[in-house]
Amino acid sequence: ESQWIWNVVKDMELTWVNRKAIEKAFAETERPLGFYIAGALRDWTSRQGFEYMKKSSDGGCSWGQYEYAWYFHDGDRGLVEEDKKMFLELIEKAAAQNNPKAICVRGRIHEQKKKYNEAFIDQHVATKLGSQSAKICLGEMFYKGDGVEKDLVQAVYWGSATVDDDYFW
Repeated sequence: ESQWIWNVVKDMELTWVNRKAIEKAFAETERPLGFYIAGALRDWTSRQGFEYMKKSSDGGCSWGQYEYAWYFHDGDRGLVEEDKKMFLELIEKAAAQNNPKAICVRGRIHEQKKKYNEAFIDQHVATKLGSQSAKICLGEMFYKGDGVEKDLVQAVYWGSATVDDDYFW
């Protein structure tokens, strides 16, 4: 995928000003990942960004599924009505493809439902896939003792995963 992305943009001037041309180049590839990148270059509340994410999601791109899901979370982007079932279905589809952000969100959902074992497993898997948010979630679980034995050493280890994380402390 990295090589493909490079091939799309290698002869382009990669500047914020040239964002529309980059967006167009990715959309014209007609690939799910291309639609995701084109959508990510758009304002999240734009109809075109929504359409790109839908195409990416429908094409099976886990990143597109993850982002498209958020349109249905609470309707805050103003393009569709809230649809929790659709949100959860899309998060599950992305998580099934090992998308670390989706797995982390699924873990948060498990945690809200007090399914701490599932939450811990999801957050641990997501950290192995590189999710900084999941590391912070693990730190919180150890700090609060939610589903795990309260352990301040583990809380610091996981919760201090990012340098600028004032939230945890």
